[in-house]
Amino acid sequence: MEEGALVVNVGHLMAYVDEQREEGNAAYRKREHSAALAAWQRGLDAIAQADGKPIARADMRTVLKARSVLHSNRGQALMSMQFWRRAADEELSEALKIDPTNAKALWRRFKAQRELKRWAEAEADLEALLAPEMQEAAGPLLASAGLGAEQIGEVRVARTLASPAANRSHHRPRARPRDARAPAPRRAERPGAGLARRSWRSCARRGEPRRRRRARPSTSAWSTRRPRGCASCASGSRR
Repeated sequence: MEEGALVVNVGHLMAYVDEQREEGNAAYRKREHSAALAAWQRGLDAIAQADGKPIARADMRTVLKARSVLHSNRGQALMSMQFWRRAADEELSEALKIDPTNAKALWRRFKAQRELKRWAEAEADLEALLAPEMQEAAGPLLASAGLGAEQIGEVRVARTLASPAANRSHHRPRARPRDARAPAPRRAERPGAGLARRSWRSCARRGEPRRRRRARPSTSAWSTRRPRGCASCASGSRR
């Protein structure tokens, strides 16, 4: 871009943008995703400097297309890093906002929406790819992915089966009849637990423990009571 020029020098601008785009592509092929994102962002920053400045109408389409491609490339790098939501909501949506005919951005957002399990949004992107005006650009992408007419039908069926409503209806466990239900397992009792629940009146003569009442303090010798036994030997304990 020339200083003091009335119109942006798109040739110089696009030369720098193409250089950054190729640098980002080379870094992405080496799996250096952070370096690729930085290079593509430098290209976007250069294009942003031309915002609000006069550009020839014939060059406007070239600048917008390059901007959409850079956003789409950044979305692909974020998808490789498994940042699905950021790729779909930020970069790829921005690329399609700038250029709705960007088939690669639409295809990548479809895959990101599918990973996020946004079935309705993924189907909408797929339907947009199948539009007649998109077949020239989207046809090779769908063919390389093996998505013909039959495969797309299978994708729709899979989307229906994988939806939460379908999972609730098809995978709901059936209630068994009451007679067929297994009885609840009884809690294992520790040894001697049954003896602890018995009355304090259990007789010590049969070898069972009994609880004795604490004698009440009294000054009278006749008020002192002996511990009582069971009903069978109550008379003998009073002797």
